[in-house]
Amino acid sequence: MATLDVLHPLDGDRLWLAEQGPFPHLARLVDLPPLTAQAAFDAVRSSHARSPRSPRWDVAAGEGRLELIGAGEVPSPPRPCYWAYREVPGKIRSQRWHLAIPVRLLLLPWSGIRSALAVEVRRQPWVYPAEGLYLHAGHDALDTLAAELEAWAGAETRQLDAWLDGLLTETGDGA
Repeated sequence: MATLDVLHPLDGDRLWLAEQGPFPHLARLVDLPPLTAQAAFDAVRSSHARSPRSPRWDVAAGEGRLELIGAGEVPSPPRPCYWAYREVPGKIRSQRWHLAIPVRLLLLPWSGIRSALAVEVRRQPWVYPAEGLYLHAGHDALDTLAAELEAWAGAETRQLDAWLDGLLTETGDGA
């Protein structure tokens, strides 16, 4: 890898050496059909909002956090193809690293019964040490979000089942 001369803003702009590193696309599969995953994504986003009317929302990510802005709704393309259902810009921040890493959170269709959550870098950071933060925080945020999406969908399904059971009970009593 090529070495870069980098100014360290918190160390008197002293030059230090860093290497550019690979910042892979990180993903988690969730056992939710795409339409259900979209509804779960929207509900989880609302639960993480800083305030009820705020477009900003945060996800704890180990020693860092994933700060996101907006709902990420993506218009359908003019013809059938593979596209993200949600795409939300954001940053990974940490107390241990002074620079934010610009990322995007994606909700993608995987199959008819599964969806994928992904984090990817919007542009390559200039310094290699940020790769560890990106990997750890990205994986932690995806683990948290995947679990919350599946939990939301499970709770909604249980509520629907209970409501349908109530309808069947009412119909059975009246007959």
